[in-house]
Amino acid sequence: MEYNNNEPCRDLFGNISFAYMFRPVNSNKVITDYYGFEWKQETAAGWRRIVDDFFIPMGPNGEFYEHRFHSVENLKKLREYRQNKQKKGN
Repeated sequence: MEYNNNEPCRDLFGNISFAYMFRPVNSNKVITDYYGFEWKQETAAGWRRIVDDFFIPMGPNGEFYEHRFHSVENLKKLREYRQNKQKKGN
């Protein structure tokens, strides 16, 4: 079996260790997510969104990424919403 340094190493249960997710790799691999954004592989299991340099471990097609929360524009809107809500006392 050939070993690929750009792929994350998994244990016998198929899990990737948390620290291993952040091991830098030399990769030009680019994928497109469900929303049409392109992501470049930066670590063994981490990807950086090309349009705004947003980084997420496990990639955009993993279980943790949801664009309505993980975008610069939507984070700004959520913060503004919370600040307005606090000012109104609700």
